[in-house]
Amino acid sequence: MSEHEVTTDISGPVARIAIHRPERKNSLTPSVCLELVKALKTIAENDDVRVLIFGSNERGFCAGADLLESLSVIPRGEDADLHGFIDDHYHALIRALFSMSIPTIAAIRGGAVGFGFSLALACDFRIVATEAKVGPVFTKIGLVPDGGCTFFLTNLLGVGKAMELIYTGKRFDGPTAVELGLAYEHVEDAKVDDAALALASTLAQGPPLANAQIRHLVYSNNGAPLDESLDREARAQAKQLVTADVAEGVMAFLEKRAPNFKGR
Repeated sequence: MSEHEVTTDISGPVARIAIHRPERKNSLTPSVCLELVKALKTIAENDDVRVLIFGSNERGFCAGADLLESLSVIPRGEDADLHGFIDDHYHALIRALFSMSIPTIAAIRGGAVGFGFSLALACDFRIVATEAKVGPVFTKIGLVPDGGCTFFLTNLLGVGKAMELIYTGKRFDGPTAVELGLAYEHVEDAKVDDAALALASTLAQGPPLANAQIRHLVYSNNGAPLDESLDREARAQAKQLVTADVAEGVMAFLEKRAPNFKGR
């Protein structure tokens, strides 16, 4: 793998990460997955970073798994552990992204299909180019969805619509993604990066400790009984109430100014 197949950049509170394999439409190999996991871990350990943008380049967001290379390295034979291979590489990437304690934004230009679509769904927000093509195209080549696609789509859209998109292997553009409720907004291709940065800048001004708790609460309470949700919220709020950020937020409210959260 070339050292340039994963790019990272940290500018103030905003981190950017992207796959850079333009000759392969930013498709994923096992080694690229592991490099992305490593990069995400580094970003997660940086206390100054408050938002992550998973971005695109001139050849799109991610065209899914690189089938030519992936099929050449998968375990074969009677004792081949294909489940472990998928889990240790491709699904390790989804877990690393989904477990981030900061808001995450997928900035989608070009294509985000197959596993690339799952990768985008694993982010909290999706900003999609108007002309982008996204969707769970797994059935087009006889595969079932992976990368958490069935989990994310069902939680976002419900069983019926998730079934429709998965069974038909539909691809759709930015406006349709927004209409379905899968994208935060759609903009012209040339404006995707600016729109993602604008959203990231807004999110970065929020209270980082509270943001981390919000991610945990929203995802862990999805489908949970009310009493469990209330208990988790009470525990999280009890921790938050004694932070310096809450004191700053209250003071800023009383003084009619913008708060300056420090993550403490």
